[in-house]
Formats: sequence, C-alpha cells, structure tokens
Amino acid sequence: PETLTILSASSQLNGATVSISDDGQRILYTPPAGYTGNDTVTYRIADPSGEEAEGTATIEVLDFTPGSVRGAVYFDVNNDGQFNEWESAIGGVTVTLVGTDFRGETVERTSVTDASGAFAFTDLAPGNYELIEESLPGLLDGRETAGTLGGDTSQNDRISFELTDGAQATGYWFGEWGRLPQFIQLTDFLASTPQTSILTSSSPTPTNGEDGSTPPNSPLQWYSLQGDWNDTQSADLAFSSSPDEVALSIADGNDNVEQTTLAMNDVRRVHRLGEEPGNLMLRFTGPRDFLNFAPRAIDGGAVDNGSGGAAEGESVIGSYTPADLPDAVDGWMARIGEGEDEGLLELDDPSVSLHDESGDAYAQAVDTLLMDGEL
Repeated sequence: PETLTILSASSQLNGATVSISDDGQRILYTPPAGYTGNDTVTYRIADPSGEEAEGTATIEVLDFTPGSVRGAVYFDVNNDGQFNEWESAIGGVTVTLVGTDFRGETVERTSVTDASGAFAFTDLAPGNYELIEESLPGLLDGRETAGTLGGDTSQNDRISFELTDGAQATGYWFGEWGRLPQFIQLTDFLASTPQTSILTSSSPTPTNGEDGSTPPNSPLQWYSLQGDWNDTQSADLAFSSSPDEVALSIADGNDNVEQTTLAMNDVRRVHRLGEEPGNLMLRFTGPRDFLNFAPRAIDGGAVDNGSGGAAEGESVIGSYTPADLPDAVDGWMARIGEGEDEGLLELDDPSVSLHDESGDAYAQAVDTLLMDGEL
C-alpha cells in the first residue's frame, strides 16, 4: 500500500492544539485544560503522486484513562482456583459487570464467554465494580478467583473489586468443579473414550412458534470444547423441528461457520449424559470430520464465506462427501452407510463446481481436493 502524508490538520475547538509529527504520519492533539467531550479535527493528506484529499475525525476527550477487566469461566477440576492449561474452558456463559464509576454513574454491561472461556469488559472508567457469573445448570460450583487488582470473593459467583485509573485487570476466574453426579457415566473413566468432544447443556424442549410449529432454536446454556478444536471461537446448538435431530455449529475468529446435523439416536456420536428439569446435557464425541462438520450453506446451496453471502472466485472453500460427486476415479475412498453397514467405496476423478442461483459458476476445483473431501 502507498504511504500517505498528512499535510495539515485543524480543530473546531477553541484552545485545542493540533500539530503533525515530523514524519507526517500522526496528528498530535492536546485539548484545552479541563475539557471533556467531543472535538472534530479536519485533516488533509497526499499520496506519493501528489494527489490530495480531505477528511475529518471525531476525537472523544475523557477525564480518565480507560481501563479493562478480563477473566474466564472454566472447569477447575482440582478446585485450586487456578485456570491451568490442561483444564477445559466453558463457553456461552453470561458474565455481568455492575457498579458505579468515579462520577457516581451506574454501570451495567454483559459479556458472553467464547470457546476459550474468556470474557472482557473494556473502556471502563475508574470505579467500584462487581462481576456476576450466571448459575450454570448441571455443574458443581467451584471457586472464584480475584485477579491482578484483588477483590472480594466471599459471595458465590461474584467478585467485587476497585478499578483504578487506566488499570488493565486480568485473572478474574469463575471455576466450576465438574458435572453433578447424575451427569457422570462409566465411559468418563474409560481410556477408550475419545478425548475430543463437545459437551453441551441446553433446554431440552424446542420453543414452539406462534403457528404451533417447532422451528430451529438455540436453547444452549453453556458448552465446553474438549480436545483439538483449532481456531474455534464459539459454538451453538439448535434442535430441529423434529425432536430426533440436533444441529451443531462452530465458528472461528473470522465468523466462518461450520455446521452438522446429527440424529439423537446416533450412539457413536451423540451421548445423552442426563436430564433434569430445564437441562439436557449431551456430549458429542469425536473430531470435526467424524461429526461431519461442513461449511454452512446459504439459500441456493452456495457456501457461506462467513459474511452471510456466497463465496466468490478462488476464495471458495467447501467440504463435500466424495460419494456425492458426479464422477468416480482411482485413489479416492468415500464412507457410505451407517453403523454396522458402514463401509468404504473407491472413487475416481472427482470434479467439483459451485454455482449461484442463476447457474453461474463461482469456481472450478479439480486438483485441489484432499482426502477428507475438502476443497
């Protein structure tokens, strides 16, 4: 990219000082003493060819240095109050920040933990705050840990602390000791149980629509990705209109979504750990390829590129079962059937093309197919 140079800059606020750094890359701004609020700076830039353009920027002047607080929700299996690297995170948990800032203004925000269990509250004014973790069904409550600024953990699922000016507080942890006894099975103690899985807690009954139907919904209460899930940032679950199926989706940091739909009676992949009023706990066992995750499709059958639209040109990425391809050729094996009838079918010459609703091709892929059916 070309390097732009700032030629001039000015402020609309009387008493504000605006200057340009010696390298022409930064605007240096100083507000009048005691001022808080917004100001508009008008600047002019030029590219290496000498072409110029003008723009404006809004500056917010605060009477404090913004701070933050970060933490996590996790399975504290040894109940020591420390989030060890071998312990599993819990995603989908709502953590609420409440309190009063230094001006006496009431503050209330919420943050939902991601797949790493992390939550964060940023741009905070100094003040006295409290973190509140929602109650998690099916789990034995563990310890709360105050982080770098200290705090009070005497109340269950709450941590209160004072945030000083500009402080970046970390290490505020909410631990869950583990599952309640009624959700533990013999397979939890077997070495043969796969280490990669998705543990979920959800409302067991789909929400009825106004017309009496049971459309897909997201009753997920919390989840835990255990094992190797690479760059996965979040997960979601929904029951289909049929109570015999459940849909899972996972997303990475770029909002690229993969999804799968599994039969509730698929005993190799879906394990019902237990149920109590308002809570159904499931474990989906195996890595993403075994659980048949594939990029989410949008209307018309095109692959979702993460922005809600169809993928374009060479950026098309998809996952397809080789048995669904029109041609057949040496070196390709496809899994067919289920359960005892499952087997492998040899395929040849797979060729894939993606089209939009009008039939125009987005891309053609012939030699880039991998053995797991990915483009």
